[in-house]
Amino acid sequence: PASSAPPSRPEPPPWDEEPSPPREAAREHPAAAAQKKTELTADDAVATVEAPPAVVEPPPPPRTKALPPTPVPSLNWDGDWPTLAAALPLRGVVQQLAQQSELLQCEATENVVQIKLRIPLDTLRSAGSVEKLEQALGNHFGKTVRVDTEIGAVEQTANAAAMAEREARQREAEQNINSDPFVQSLMREFGATIVPGSIKPA
Repeated sequence: PASSAPPSRPEPPPWDEEPSPPREAAREHPAAAAQKKTELTADDAVATVEAPPAVVEPPPPPRTKALPPTPVPSLNWDGDWPTLAAALPLRGVVQQLAQQSELLQCEATENVVQIKLRIPLDTLRSAGSVEKLEQALGNHFGKTVRVDTEIGAVEQTANAAAMAEREARQREAEQNINSDPFVQSLMREFGATIVPGSIKPA
């Protein structure tokens, strides 16, 4: 007798199919990940860098102005330091000390005169020049003189006054030559010119 076929299994309905497992998230491209890491590292570095503290320098001390010529009746002196410094019988370093200094203060008591000067170079105080200047001023005023000095830029000095006078005389001499009628006629007729620096004041 013919054998009977085994009964076939019924196929599951389509709504009973198992859902497929979720796909893995796409992996980041290596270059993009490296870029993000670099950006993060750079941001962290910027965040950790601290600005150095600002250094605030103290303002320079106010500069003491030179004393304008102020008469000192007790010394019978008009207070004109450049003129006095140029007239003192001095030589060498002490002469330069006197003529390159400007007067800041002068106080006279019955027996002592206190003078404060500003000088441009410390070397002017060498070789006992301050003591020699004190002696020369003491002989001039007939009193004991004490001189204090400080270093700084100077303006109202005997040297500066002498230079200003020389420049003024030079300008005057050049103006006199240029305005001389004879010199003007030579310049017009023969094309003569005045050599710069050849004019010397009398």
